Amino acid sequence: MAKKALITGAGGFIGHHLLKFHKNKSEWFRGVDIKYPEFEPTQVDKFELLDLREFESCLIATRGGFDEIYHLAAMLEVCRINSAGRFFFSSSACVYP
Repeated sequence: MAKKALITGAGGFIGHHLLKFHKNKSEWFRGVDIKYPEFEPTQVDKFELLDLREFESCLIATRGGFDEIYHLAAMLEVCRINSAGRFFFSSSACVYP
């Protein structure tokens, strides 16, 4: 069975390309961001527009359980609450003013 993974910040440059790389491995992805990718359509299996600076949006994004979460936007505590298997943090545009 394919891994189930979440990419936060999937509308951004890094998140979009990370998804393209992993989709070649037949994984199922939910992408979440405050905006859709700007330069080409996303290959994500399910994309949700959510503001991850809001705790409730983070809870919605992480529902359903994930084997892996690639963290490129705000959130951490909800991953623990929703029992994420693995958590990767690269950077977050949300730290900029």
